[in-house]
Amino acid sequence: MVRRALIVLACLGALLAAAGPGWGQTAERPHIVATTPILGSIVRDLVGDQARVTVVMPNGADPHEFQPSARDVAELSGADLVVANGLGLEEGLEDALRQTAEGGTPVVDATDLVTLRRFDPSAREEIAEHGPEDPHIWTDPLTMRQLVGGLVPVLRQEAGIDAAARAAALEARLTRLDAEIRATLADVPPARRTLVTGHESMGYFAARYGFRLVGALIPSLSSQAEASARNLADLRRQVQDAGVPAIFNETGTPAGLADAIAGETGARVVEIGTHALPPDGSYVTMMRNIATAIDGGLAGPAPQARSGAGLGPLIDPFADNDFMLRALIAGCLVALACAVVGTFVVLRGLAFIGDALAHGVLPGIAGALLLGLPGLAGAFAGAAAMIGGVSLVRRRSRLSGDTAIGLLFVGMLALGVVIVSRSDSFTGDLTRILFGEVLGISWGDIGIQALATVLVAGVAAVCARPFLMLSFDRDQTRVAGFSAELHDWLMLGLVAVTVVVSFQTVGTLLVFGMLIAPPATAALVARRIAPMMGIAAAIGILSVVAGLLLSYHADLAAGASIVLVEVGVFFVALTARGALRPAPAVAT
Repeated sequence: MVRRALIVLACLGALLAAAGPGWGQTAERPHIVATTPILGSIVRDLVGDQARVTVVMPNGADPHEFQPSARDVAELSGADLVVANGLGLEEGLEDALRQTAEGGTPVVDATDLVTLRRFDPSAREEIAEHGPEDPHIWTDPLTMRQLVGGLVPVLRQEAGIDAAARAAALEARLTRLDAEIRATLADVPPARRTLVTGHESMGYFAARYGFRLVGALIPSLSSQAEASARNLADLRRQVQDAGVPAIFNETGTPAGLADAIAGETGARVVEIGTHALPPDGSYVTMMRNIATAIDGGLAGPAPQARSGAGLGPLIDPFADNDFMLRALIAGCLVALACAVVGTFVVLRGLAFIGDALAHGVLPGIAGALLLGLPGLAGAFAGAAAMIGGVSLVRRRSRLSGDTAIGLLFVGMLALGVVIVSRSDSFTGDLTRILFGEVLGISWGDIGIQALATVLVAGVAAVCARPFLMLSFDRDQTRVAGFSAELHDWLMLGLVAVTVVVSFQTVGTLLVFGMLIAPPATAALVARRIAPMMGIAAAIGILSVVAGLLLSYHADLAAGASIVLVEVGVFFVALTARGALRPAPAVAT
């Protein structure tokens, strides 16, 4: 019996060996990684269940801002094939894609498989930054149909997948989609076939369906660029002159900029999902939704053109553009608050904590936006956590204050970056958080800044004496009957309030410049608190005016221009002070 059983087992083993290693189990399917959800949708429709398809970027994420995690990079390098967009669209993935290709994983760029739209030679900025071709190929279904045909031989060669039959069906669907979009837009008259978008991502759509691109809120292919006052003023005139009834805002464009132009022109703001798939995950549905939104948006009333004030280059930018006037008021309020608080920051040597608070509010802002709460509330929470954390580390360890501040500074900043990079809710918000949105400031924001400025000035006036004594002699403060600890907390609170209400104007990266530069300049020429604050306020206000005018006439980023003027004034004053000071006598 035993011998017979062994013979049977041997026969079964021979049969299994002859059947091959795949008998009785499912062979592992090829793994294809797409960088964007839109490419993932196309590839899934193309390969069906012949391959496992994963997508690196979350749905709705801005491809210009997305940064990969270590797991994302490992998934790219472990794939059998990577399908990327190319032409610099995935700015944060470029190094990872290059390393993946160098490691032997095939990487195909979709833009290498289609006929590309070339920019007009006059678009020098876009050509210099991204080259002569537009990477936003997915806004034209027929270009995507061409991509499908180009992927078929790639899939056969690199992944051993025969997708010819599914490709024919998908190409037919895209052909029908093109016909549907044409039918949807058929009632838009030629005079109204004009588009104003968030940034320049609708070029293929416009070329395919006979639209004219009037302008963009951010005149760049990358949503990470920052709008200038010159660009917004030109766009406002173009919208009015062309009678554009709607501004089509997209992923990656701050809503405040669209609202600012819409408020001045009477155009409506219509959101279009150019980077996000709908709930069904279908590219076809996405394009249908875009066409429907454009058709409905262009059906509204057209704005009327208005003439300029004609008061000269220093007055017209503010008289002709309401967004410039709001930016001026907001900037002046921030300059006043920064002058008051910054004076004590400079005198007490608190520049490091000011810088740490400016960057430490990032996770609070990011968390608030993730939960759908106002960014201002999150900024206050982040500042409170920063101050409380510094106090806790100092009490529970023998570390110095600077060490505690440095640890919390780096930790909070890293936490903010992690939250931003791993969520699909921050499309376009990162640029606004870091660099501000002074040109998109609202009257409601100005009201909050006014209240904060009054609060800061009031507390500083009441506590001026203990604040001043703390700047020079902590023990003398206690002798005079003041609580040094209480006034330390009050001073940190004022710094936090000033930083929080200022980030909307110049962002978390640049607010430190407004807090430090004018008071530091004033300290070069003044020896008393009141004159120092007055000079700092004057420098801050003049820098706001000059920075906004620079942004308008020289087409520069507004927030950065303001801070650059303030820092420039400091170095001019420092140089002048050195030149006017008499040289020391030479000993003989």
